[in-house]
Amino acid sequence: LFAGYAAWSWFGSAKTDPYTGGKAHYGASVDQEAQLGLQAFQQVLSEEHPVDPADPRAKAIEAVARRLVARAADVEADLAKEHGVESPALARTFEWNVAVLDSEQANAFCLPGGKMAVYTGLIPVTRNDNAMAVVMGHEIAHALLRHGSQRMAQQKLVQMGQVAAGVAVG
Repeated sequence: LFAGYAAWSWFGSAKTDPYTGGKAHYGASVDQEAQLGLQAFQQVLSEEHPVDPADPRAKAIEAVARRLVARAADVEADLAKEHGVESPALARTFEWNVAVLDSEQANAFCLPGGKMAVYTGLIPVTRNDNAMAVVMGHEIAHALLRHGSQRMAQQKLVQMGQVAAGVAVG
């Protein structure tokens, strides 16, 4: 019975992804995702070492972020049109922000709601603004595709499966 509920819940919650045209499952609303993203971003900023926004590295990364964000809504609309669905226009609702974090890590991320971070260790790896834009664009795509919410939905399904297995064993 529990497995049947899990299957009904999973398959019944599928929505058309406006960017890919495929089916997707979301574990939270866009607003809930943005709130979680903001909380996670504030935690990262309190635990990491943000570079002063006046630092030339921070200014350069901010300029790359502005370039990408300026085009994000157009890309969203084009992808949705290509798949014959209405654009969710998330890029216009996100409160975009980028922080540069002083760390040897060669990494970057974009949280739901548009909060981005780039570690200074990524700067020598990317070597120029265009390469940095590729990395940051990739991270922005994760947020716009709502991959975090999709992972939440998958985790919920796994948890239901674990409960069902526990009930069957018990």
